[in-house]
Parts: sequence; C-alpha cells; structure tokens
Amino acid sequence: MRHLRFPMLFLFLLPFLQPQADDDFDRLREQFVTLTVSECSAADDNAARQILERQRADGTFTDVDYTDGDGGRWDLRRHWHALNALARSWRFSKTGLANDPRLRDAVIRGIENWAERKYTNRNWWYQSIGIPLQSTQTLLTMGDALPPETLRRFRPILDRSKIGMTAQNRLHLATIHFLKGVIYRDAKMVEEGRAVILEEIAFAQPGHEGLQADFSFHQHYAQMQFGNYGLAFLATGALWSGVMKNTRFAWPVEKRRLLADYFENGMRWVIFRDIFDFNACGRQIVGPAQTEKALGARNAICGDFDAPDAETAGRIADFFADTGNLAGNRFFFRSDFMVHRRRNFYFSVKMCSRRVIGSESTNYENELGRHTAAGVFQLLRRGDEYLKIMPLWNWLRLPGLTALQDDSPLRSPDRYYYNRASLVGGVSDGRNGAAMLQLETDGLSARKSVFTFDDTIVMIGDAITATSEFPVETTIDSRWYRTAVEIQTADGGRTTLTDCGEHRLENVTTIRHDDLEYRFPVPASPVIEIAERSADWTAIQPSFKNQPPVKGKVLTIRLEHGVRPQNAGYCFLITPAGDNSAPLPARITSAPGIHAVFDEHRKTGFALFYTPGRVEFPGYGILESAHPAAVLIRDGTLTAADPAQQEERFRFRLGNRELEGAFPQGVHAGESIQIPLAGS
Repeated sequence: MRHLRFPMLFLFLLPFLQPQADDDFDRLREQFVTLTVSECSAADDNAARQILERQRADGTFTDVDYTDGDGGRWDLRRHWHALNALARSWRFSKTGLANDPRLRDAVIRGIENWAERKYTNRNWWYQSIGIPLQSTQTLLTMGDALPPETLRRFRPILDRSKIGMTAQNRLHLATIHFLKGVIYRDAKMVEEGRAVILEEIAFAQPGHEGLQADFSFHQHYAQMQFGNYGLAFLATGALWSGVMKNTRFAWPVEKRRLLADYFENGMRWVIFRDIFDFNACGRQIVGPAQTEKALGARNAICGDFDAPDAETAGRIADFFADTGNLAGNRFFFRSDFMVHRRRNFYFSVKMCSRRVIGSESTNYENELGRHTAAGVFQLLRRGDEYLKIMPLWNWLRLPGLTALQDDSPLRSPDRYYYNRASLVGGVSDGRNGAAMLQLETDGLSARKSVFTFDDTIVMIGDAITATSEFPVETTIDSRWYRTAVEIQTADGGRTTLTDCGEHRLENVTTIRHDDLEYRFPVPASPVIEIAERSADWTAIQPSFKNQPPVKGKVLTIRLEHGVRPQNAGYCFLITPAGDNSAPLPARITSAPGIHAVFDEHRKTGFALFYTPGRVEFPGYGILESAHPAAVLIRDGTLTAADPAQQEERFRFRLGNRELEGAFPQGVHAGESIQIPLAGS
C-alpha cells in the first residue's frame, strides 16, 4: 500500500491547504483594489451622487450615447467609468456612501444591462481588452456584494477576451485572464494568466514586438512605443508585481529587476520636468497626454511596483524628486532615437529608416503625424516649450524637419515605412552622442546630422535634393513665443522682433529667443514668423472634440531651399542664451559624404561617415573609415557604431594605427562599441 502514501497525505492536508488558497484569492483581490481604486474624496462622492441621478431604470445612463460607433473614443466606455465611480464610493466613501444599497443596486443594474445588450464596437480592442479591463475593475471593487447570478450572466462578456497576440496586447489579455481567475476563484486561470504575464516581462525575440535590446519598446511592428504600449507595459508589470506580492503567486526577483531596468535605462529618459517627451508619446498626443503619461509612469513605478531591492527603489525615488536632473546621452539603436540630457536641459531627435516605422495614425489618432520621425527634435529647459502647442503647428514645419511644402496627406498609413534608407543611426558614449539620418522619401532626399556637446546642439544638413515642383524647407524650430526675438547680423546690426507676421532676414549670425540662441557659423537668411493662432484638437484626433481651443503665439524659424534644390544644405547651433562658460565647437566640417564637428575645449570630436572617406581629427591625425560609420573620440577612447546595421566588422585607420574588429550583430546591431586608443 506504499503507493497510496502521498495521495492519502494530500487528502489529509487538503482541508488545511484550502484556506491558504482562499486567502490568496482574497489577498489578490484586496491588493488589486487597494493599488488601483482605494482613494475616494468628497468630490468623488459628489460625482457618484450625480451619476446615480443620471441612471435610468434599465441600468443605462442619460449622458452616454449608446448608438455611438467611434473606434477611437467610444462613448460607451463612459458607462464603465460611471460604474467604477459608483463602486469606488460604495467601497471607500468617507461621506456616508460606503455600503449604500442604492449604489450597489445601481452597479448591479449597469452590469446586468451590459450582459443583456452585449454592446460591441467596430474596433476589436474594446471587446477584447478595453471593456474587460474596465469591467473587471468594477467586479473586483464590489467583491462579494455582487450576486453570483450577475457574475454568471456577465461571464460571456469577459470570455470575449482570449490570451493571444503579441507584446503589450498579449500582456493585457493575460491580465484579464488572471483577473477572471480571481473573480471566479479559478486557480488554474490565475496560474495561466500569471505565467503569460511573467513570460512577457522579458526581452523580445529577434524581429518581434516588445521590450528591445536597447530598452526601447516596440509595438505594431518595429515602431517605438514608449508612451503608448510601452507605458502600458511598465504600468501593467508594476501593478502585477504589487498585486501578487506576499502570495504564492509572487513575482521572482529577476522579473522585477528587468522591469526596473526598463524604467531606468528606457522610460525615465523621456520624462523631463514631469512632462513626457512629445517625440516618445506615440500616436496619443492630444490634450493633457504629455503630463498624464509622465504621471502614469510615476504612479506605476513609485506606487504599484514591488522593487527588487531598496537601492533600486531609492534611485527611482531620487529621479522623481526632480526629473530635470538626469544627465547623459542614450542612442536607442533599435528605434532610431536619441536623447541627450543635462541638468535643466533636454534634447531628443526622432528618426526612422527602412527598419523602423516612424509613426502611425491608427484609430483616427495622430492624423497629421506622417513627418514626425524625419529628424524632428524637442529641446526643453523648463519643459513646457511645446506643451499643447500641437493644434497650432504647421505639421510641414516641425522642429528640425526638412520637407516638401506639398499638399500630400499627413496621415501615416498602417505599417508605413516613411524613409526608404537604411543608413540611419548614431553613436553615444553615455555622455555625448550624435545621430545621422540619410533621408530618402517621396520626391526628396537629404543627409541630416545632429551632434551634442553638453548643452550645445549642432545640426548639419546637406545633399538636400528634390524632384518635386513644391518648395523645400528646413524648420530650425517651432515653439511657443515667449519673449522678443533678437537678431544679430554679420555686419553688427541688431534688430528686435515683436510684431506678428513673417519676417525675411539676411546675413543673420544669431537669433535669440527666450533662453536660447540659434547661431549660424555661415551667415544665413532665415524666415521668422510670429503668429497668433487658435485651433482645437480635432484635426489631429477627430474624436477629441468639445474641448476648449488652444490659443497663443507661435514662433517658427525656417530656412527656404527653393523648388527642386540640388545639394542644398544648412548648418546651425542651438545653445543656452548668454552662456559664455562653455565655448562653442571650434570646427565644423561638411566634407563630401562626411559631417564632422570638433570641440577642442571639451576634447571631443565626432565624424559621421555617410560614405567611406577620411577627415582630420585634431590631436589624433587623419581618421579614415572604409565603410559608413558613426565615430566619437573623447578622452583617449574611440566610440563607434554601424548606422546601417549591415557591417560585420569595423575598419578604421587613425594616424598610423589600424583599428579593426567586430561590430555587434543581431538585436545589438547598431549599438556603440568603445575602442581604447593606447598611447593617445
């Protein structure tokens, strides 16, 4: 009978194990509700009373359009906003609504109505993800107050959600599966959901969506999604690490470590002054999106996250004590994106290539965004320099953009590779960096480079050539007008601009506005426009309506290259105004196929080789590259990267030294490597 020992032992222990399992279900529910719902103010209770008055006898609400079919901002989602608000006050009210049977009955009526009517939207996301996520929030907040029969009737609505798909969508679906297990006390479902959640908290396999090797995040093919799916990935992972804490489902430390690494090496780099970089927001850019996304990241990583150790938790808290303090440079080689930061100084440039999709206009969001990854930059010191300016932009004149001023659609079709060139990349040593963009799009080609030296940005463009009959322009900047614009010309002349209108200037060496200076090493003829504008958000996102219009003055500085330019170019620098403590780079070179900048004061130099060639590097001699490359030399170290991500080996000659070795391959192709220069 020895073969019966363990089954008998299990049966003997089952009554003792079952309370632990039940305790885990209760703890999971309570920890989920505490992390996601618990705060309830007097204003929330007042809102709940008003919602109660708007509910009809059949469970619907008078202010919700139940005939709406919008695939972007479906009005019926507000049915669940209302139910969640009622459930929150029923559970956590401090003004007398806690356990109020009127609220409980109203929530039950609303759930029963949805179960009976089975509302659907043409956008699959609402049936599979959006509504299940919102409704599970209501069900878990109400807990045992919901009749078992109500839960049974509603089950088919939740069963529309099935684990599948990829990256953040898969994570959402696993989340819903997990929550269904908690609601219906199904340990198998909880384990299945947990397993997939943990499986998704990992680096993506080569060629797949999700967390990339450079700590950027991709969704909808090879497309950077820090502010959309990437933020949801962070928030979902952080939440579940906290919800499962102190249960048998608790996360292993290595998964929590990876999520922390994603935040520290990726997400936090695009948050400055508690504002999320427009360049990293993805397609969701309307209204308060930039501040809400930054707050969402803070709440997730500081509030919900079960940090792997106290030291990591301390670093994260220190970052959010002042998000303007982070300093350094990161080039996200998987996403054609560079961020450069100093204290109170933020710069990013967004690019795309035949490998990387630049933008999307899905669900009628980001309807004007086709050009947003063609070298568009954001330069911030306070943080609000572009905040909510988007309805007032001319989207053919975005900061840093070189574009045809044509009448082609500004939408980004699904899976739209804006740039047909592969020679797009950059180099970074963690302190400074440079980015290079070979642009080949409809009717226009150009080479565009960006160099960073502490708080000085250098931009070079050449080979600007067009075959279209439309004029070509490069926008130096387009931001909120804050102060009078001061102009200095090569002959010493000075002009101050304050009037609205278009001002055409010649022989300009310096433009000063707000706390920045735009400098031209070779005097230029910019066009400066100061415009008073007013517009709503509907051109960008038609469903974001009934919002107050955005009003204000916009400053746009641009260079005109004319119609059908052949090998046109530009060169300008942007630096803090009146900062004489940091001399500007001493030498700027634009040789055929090479953009190079050297700063002898900082002992730093860059050479971006669009073609094989050679250039003099002060203090080191002639640098020659046998292939396209991005090179940085500082403090006796050569840092290099393969921007086209096609070379297996690097082959440089510096002075009389031959430098040869392997470039990173696979998911690390395009990553910077460092080569010590012995004896330099």
